[in-house]
Amino acid sequence: MKRGWLVIGGLMAGCAAMPNRAQEVVRHQTMRLEGGAEATLRVDCPPGELGVSARHKTNGLFVVTESRSAEPGVWWVSFANPAHVPLIEEVSIRLTCK
Repeated sequence: MKRGWLVIGGLMAGCAAMPNRAQEVVRHQTMRLEGGAEATLRVDCPPGELGVSARHKTNGLFVVTESRSAEPGVWWVSFANPAHVPLIEEVSIRLTCK
C-alpha cells in the first residue's frame, strides 16, 4: 500500500485529544485519505504513565493496519484507505494508560 499525504486542511477543527477519566486518553480525528493511502495518528499518555492498550473505532471505510506502543507513553495507530477513491472518515482512539 502506498504512503499518501494526510490531507486534513480545514478538518482540523474536528481534532481533539482530551483526558477521559484518570487513565484514558481519547483522540477523535476527521481524516481525508486518497485511495490506497495510509496515515498514522499519535496518542500520548499523561506524563509518567505508560500506554498499555488502545481501542480504535472507524465507521468501516478505513482499516487499521497497525496499533502499537512506539516509546514509553506514546501509542501509534495507522489507518489505510483500501478504496480507489478519496474518502473522509471520523476515527477515534481510546488509549488506556497506567
